[in-house]
Amino acid sequence: MSTITDIATGNYLYCFLKGSDADAAERLQWTGLNGAPIEVIKHGDIAVVLSAIPNEKLRPQRKLLAAHQAVVQMAAVHFSSLPMAFGLIADSKDRVVGLIERNQEAILDQLNTINKQVEFNLVVEWNVGNLFAFMVETHAELMEARERIVSGNASRDEQIALGQTFESILNQERAAHTDKVTQILAPLCGRWISQPPRSESEIMRLAMLVQPEQESELEKGIHQAASHFDEKFSFKYNGPWPPYSFINLALNVED
Repeated sequence: MSTITDIATGNYLYCFLKGSDADAAERLQWTGLNGAPIEVIKHGDIAVVLSAIPNEKLRPQRKLLAAHQAVVQMAAVHFSSLPMAFGLIADSKDRVVGLIERNQEAILDQLNTINKQVEFNLVVEWNVGNLFAFMVETHAELMEARERIVSGNASRDEQIALGQTFESILNQERAAHTDKVTQILAPLCGRWISQPPRSESEIMRLAMLVQPEQESELEKGIHQAASHFDEKFSFKYNGPWPPYSFINLALNVED
């Protein structure tokens, strides 16, 4: 999504809603960046949540990011919504309407897919001091390879092969553990996706699309899944969030 900054005056855009939710959105008690009143523009079957932006350059300051997040969070809790990235500004309401008109089919498709669901995230990690040592203790092929290297008899190729074996075992373990967890959680989600680990100790990073009223059932499912693992694993989950991970929308912002 294009980011437009340094506009003298304009309309800061937060998210898209279904047009049928526009009246309810206008009745909410919420404010936007710099405490500006929230406005809702409806055009056909789509509405946009926005607020006026002051005559200054927009920077991603913490307070502004927090204000943006508060608005898209409120929208996600109450409606089917498509949050926008921080920093999208239209210099007139006519351009907001034009944005809707150029993208209405794609926006409606995404709104119908989200269908008032919100995102929850789960991260599972190995909770061990030394992951390599832990894997050596539990996998004979790693132990044999390490012993050969420690003895000083391993070739350069064997040392490289040890690293490759370690990486292969990590991925096999991740896949097996992810399958065990998702068998329990998948029935509780509208959709779920597995995202790449962000560190070596991460086993899985799941994003789950869930109806807000199903949060308690999801929490029970996470506890059930965690009960199949011992203290060498940690489970961390959070939400609800706007469904960022499930939005695939490339807006045409050109007139």
